[in-house]
Order: sequence, then C-alpha cells, then structure tokens
Amino acid sequence: PSAEQKAPRPLVEEPMALMPDAEQAPALSEIELGDCGAQRRSRALASMHQWSVVETEGEIVILDQRVQGCDQQPVLAIDRNSGKASEHLVTASDDISKRWGSQVRHVHGILGILASKNASALFAVTGAREVCDIGGMLIYEVTEVMQISLQQGMDGKLPFAEVAQLLSEQGFFFSQELDLTHTLQWKRRRRRVEAEKLVDPMAVAEPRFTWNWWLVQQLTRQNRVSTHWFIPLIQGHVCAAQCKVPLSAGGTATAPPCIGWGVQATMVLVSRRSSNHAGVRYYARGLDESGNAANSIETEQLVHFCLVRLDGHIQQQQPPDCPQGWVGFTQLRGSAPLFWEQAPQGPVRLTRDAGASRAAFEQHQRSIEEAFEGRTFYVNLLSTTPVEQPLTEALEEQLNLLPPDSVGGYCHFDFHGMVHAASREDFDSQLNILIGLLQPFLETIQYFDSTADGATPCEAQPLCWQAGVLRTHCLDCLDRTNVVQFYIAWSWLHSLCGKHTTLENLLKGQIEVDPPLQQQWSVSSYLLSFMPSMGSGAAAVEGQESAPDGPLLRQLLACLWAEHGDRLSRQYTGTDSALSSLVREGRFGSFSFLERSWQGISRAYQATFADAQRQATIDLLLGLHPECIMLPCQQPSED
Repeated sequence: PSAEQKAPRPLVEEPMALMPDAEQAPALSEIELGDCGAQRRSRALASMHQWSVVETEGEIVILDQRVQGCDQQPVLAIDRNSGKASEHLVTASDDISKRWGSQVRHVHGILGILASKNASALFAVTGAREVCDIGGMLIYEVTEVMQISLQQGMDGKLPFAEVAQLLSEQGFFFSQELDLTHTLQWKRRRRRVEAEKLVDPMAVAEPRFTWNWWLVQQLTRQNRVSTHWFIPLIQGHVCAAQCKVPLSAGGTATAPPCIGWGVQATMVLVSRRSSNHAGVRYYARGLDESGNAANSIETEQLVHFCLVRLDGHIQQQQPPDCPQGWVGFTQLRGSAPLFWEQAPQGPVRLTRDAGASRAAFEQHQRSIEEAFEGRTFYVNLLSTTPVEQPLTEALEEQLNLLPPDSVGGYCHFDFHGMVHAASREDFDSQLNILIGLLQPFLETIQYFDSTADGATPCEAQPLCWQAGVLRTHCLDCLDRTNVVQFYIAWSWLHSLCGKHTTLENLLKGQIEVDPPLQQQWSVSSYLLSFMPSMGSGAAAVEGQESAPDGPLLRQLLACLWAEHGDRLSRQYTGTDSALSSLVREGRFGSFSFLERSWQGISRAYQATFADAQRQATIDLLLGLHPECIMLPCQQPSED
C-alpha cells in the first residue's frame, strides 16, 4: 500500500503490483488505463544508490549503503593486482566520506568482474529506469553500465567496451529486492509470498537466467565473499499495464449491490532468456551437447485482480465472488530441439541424425519436465516449404524414438499456411483451430491461481498450480511464435474472466478515442501513450482507416505482447519483430507486409555485418570466449 494513503480500506485487498494508489476518482463508464508506475517516475534516483565504489591505488573498495544507523559498515575490498577480495567492517559513513571524499561513486548495483588474458574490470550499473513496482519492490531496466579497470595505467582505455555497451542496451533488468529469475509459482511452492523483500536476491537466483553469473563467480568462489554484494541480471523483457472497470450495479437478497465498486486488473509480462547456448540468430541454433536449446525463453504472464472503490467512499461490505490476488500462466519457446545450422539466406542443414541426437534431446526433455513440474507439449509452427520441412520431419522422427506417452503431446500447425488474417474475425477463427487442438492439454496442466474471495485471507493456499508447459517454436522462435503465444495468453485470460461475473466487464469495455487522435494513431499507439514504461516499440501508424475492435483488455494485452516481441527479436536478430502489427491489430494490413519486408532486409544486414561481433561479446560476458580467464588469485600456482 502507498505510504501516502490517508485511510485504510477495510476488507479490500490492496493491489500487490504496480501504481501507487491515486486519489479516488468518480465512477467510471469505461475501463480506465493506468501506467503502472508512471506517477512514481519523479522519485529521486538517489534512493537506488545502494552501493558506493571507491578506487585507490592498490584496491577497489565497495561499500554497502543499505546498512544505515550502524557504527560500522560492510566493505568489500578487491586487490587490483590479483583480484583477491575480502570483506571487513569500517567505521560509520561520516568517517568514510572524510577518508575518500569525492572519490566515492554511487551505483545502483554491482555486477561482478570480467577477466581476460590482458585485462580485468569491475562492472556496475550506473543508469537505470523504473519499469514497474510489485508490492513496493521496484524493477529496473539497465540504461548505463560502468566498468572500472583493475589494471592501472590503461591511459583511459576500457578493455571491455563492447560488453559495457551490450549491457547498456535495452533488455537487461534487475531488482534490488525481488527475485526476477523464478516464476511466482516457484516462489509460492517454497513458501515464499509474492511480496517478500529479499536482502540477497543473488543467493536464490537461477543460474541459467542470471546473465552476470560468470562475473559474480569470479568473486564468490573466493573464501567468505557473500553473494549479497551483487544483483542478478536477467535478459528478456519486463512490462506491465493496469486497468479498472466498474462492476455491475445489481444486487440480490444474499449479495449486496456493487455500486461504487470496481475491479482492477494489473497485467505483468516477464520474459527470461536462458544464458545457456545463448547467442544471435545464425550463431545459436538447435541444441548443444547438454540439451540446451538456443533462444530459449520462459515467458510468465501474470495478472493481479483486486476490488477498488471508485467513488471515494469506505464500505465495509464488498461484493462477493470476486477473485482477488495473482494468477499466472507460463509458456516456453526455444529453437527446434535438434542439431542443425543455417547460413544467412541458406538452407537448413541437419548435422546429426535422430539416433545421434537422442541423448541430448532426452536431456532437453528432462530439464523442461523438472523446471515445469509436468509434461511438455510441443507446438511446431514451421511451414511445409523445402527450407523448413526437414526440421519438422526430423523432430517427428526424434519424438517417435521416445517411449509412448513420454511427452504431453505434439502438434504441427503451419502458421503461414493457416493464418491469413484478413480481419480480426479471420485471425481469431484461424488461431482458434490451434487452441482447440491444445485445449485438452491446457485443461490438464491448469495454471497458477492464488486468488481468494475478499473475505478470505490473501495468504490462502493457491487454488491450483501449473503442472506442465507448452513449448512453441518456429524457425527463429520470434515472429510466429510471439503471435501464437500472445493468442494462447489471451484465450487463457478471456476464459478466466468469463468464469466470474465480477470480471466479465473486463471483456466488454471499449475505449473512445478522440477523433483527432484517431486520425493520427492506431488504438495500440494510443494505449502506449498511457504507458511510457513500455517504450516506443509500437510506432504510430498514420492514416490507419479504423481502430481494432474488441475488448480493451485484449488491446492492452496485445500492446504488451507486441512490445515484448520486438524486444526479444532485437536481442536475437538486431531488429524488431516482423509480425508486431499482426499482434496489435489482429489482422494483416498494408503496413504488415511493409513491416515484414523491411525487417527481412534489416536482419540480412545484421547477419552479414554485425552478428559475429555481437556473438563474441555475448561469449565474453558469459565466460565462454577463449580470452576469458579466472582472476589471478584463483589460478593454480605454477609451483
């Protein structure tokens, strides 16, 4: 709850995610949009500065500023010659400022140390923007990274400029108090609540989603160096949006009227890209020897429902049968789980047959089952063209080698052949064919549901858990995959809201766009004008004939997924998704074909001139480059 809240609201569960409580507004006739944190953007960034870094001639000193009001302060000192680190205590901060003065630099987080044969440097986050707020805990996107060379006399040259630039690009996220590397269900399974504030997120971080794991290991492998000095960094996407809608005003003898009440829905989309078998488009395909798939991304769609008063009055009795709390559904994408490669604009080439691939494929299958506590359904979106058909045939052969019923299911849905989407109705009917094929599996695995009626404590045991996962792939696991995963998420949310009378208005609300705005922007772009935290991935399209219809909740969700698709595509190919407009508008228009052509040209350019250097930079960050070494203090003695 907001610290500025003037009075408690009995029996109404406060929103656990995003946006401080604004002043109570009059009753709404339409869904009201919120920015999920925009009202907090004026907050001084000084509150983020929880670490300080000091350079001396012989060492780099890191001070933990989270410890306040104590006589002594924790310090991590790193020797500049050997990289050896040690923790100790120094006197209070007033003595620290006298000792180091202006040499102290304040940072938002310590990422660790990268070492090569010729240089080593400490990395720290110096710039970040607030993305959203969950239960008072902020999530940030990195905008600037600083490196401090351990070697002196470098004449101002920075040894890992490409790595610092990569980390400063869009797509790296962190929280100083929240574990971003695990799903909400994972945390609840381990008796951790949604709003648990962590002092040491790195201690519970999942290594495969922690992109600075190698940098942190350089220090934590040394004796008695705690993980609490570091923040885990994920690559992927985090975005959020919020809306409200009034409840119907009816009432019965047993159910009080809903006048003045509304339901608030907060949607949070979190994608985590695996650091295993990571890389760019033509350098990371298929499986590796350990069964890791390239471009493997876990996407968690979270929604939080809560009752809110829209008229400013305090009412003790709230409407019944309104679920309040979190629900979530997680999907997986990843390169076709085979050994294959492809040159730019060239054919697909399988490098192993089914028998030689079996061990790695089975390991891939086991790792998914362990992560999602259930079986896997493979959704194959590849076309029947000569370029892609060999992958489908090889995957089906691979699946046939497995024991019966060892997977949750398999479906080949030729996206390009099945989805033409001349209109929103066409788009829905064509993708509903796929939903019909997936429905039995979806009903089996269920979803995460920790909601409860308002009169029930919010700490109640979750109603159900997700036990299994849909694994979707196309050729690059970007454009077609994002469209399908969006529609699966929307179908799930639509079905969920339809089960509860109090949530049905979320499926009926429409937005009224002022005529001047309607002439200049699509509805998607208009929505994004309310959500600066989502960035500018959905550029305005001038001259659009009509805005997409349908529930505003769907349009809002489409905005999140379109921006999400653009972000993941930029990380893997260097360009936006080729089907973003299809997600936003629900149909192929004239701009859709222009978008696909332009992105195809841009991707070809990136593959030819930029991808090799970007792959080398990713390998450096993850400790996979031949130049990467352990710090001198950890290397075995020549004696």
